[in-house]
Amino acid sequence: MPLFLIFILGGLVIGFVGLIWGAVLAFRLTVWWGLVYILVPLGWPIFLIAHLGRTLKPTLIILLGALMVVVGVKQAPQWNHPSVAVAKQSTNLVAGVQPKQQDPAADQRAQLQDYKAQAERRYVELTQKRATTKPDDDAAILAFNQEVIQYNALLEQIKTLEAKVQPAN
Repeated sequence: MPLFLIFILGGLVIGFVGLIWGAVLAFRLTVWWGLVYILVPLGWPIFLIAHLGRTLKPTLIILLGALMVVVGVKQAPQWNHPSVAVAKQSTNLVAGVQPKQQDPAADQRAQLQDYKAQAERRYVELTQKRATTKPDDDAAILAFNQEVIQYNALLEQIKTLEAKVQPAN
């Protein structure tokens, strides 16, 4: 189980224990305080603050649970869900920020540049590896040949992408 989920679930359990403890203390004081605690919106923090001398421990436990939930949420990975993108877009529109227009040709040109940079790095690496590979080391030669095949596949991707980008210019 991921650590952020442990923090979130643990914080919820700990906070719930603190809330139940506070409800028990409220009902022990009077039935009316107990009813206010469980039925009135924001009645429980009013009781906890009004009787802080008696409710310090459950209050601290509730705060610890809330802190654990916040830490867990902060550690959670960012989700790239379509609803998140829609929410960000609507937030930008409300704030007056114009969204960037999607330009497939620009994306393809950027990808082409990335592939060309990868190809240049791979060429340098393969040239160095070729110079240091011993002719009698069959395993090293086989591994080198596999890398050359991957490099050639990358060059084919570059040619294909260049053909797509060329008519756009």
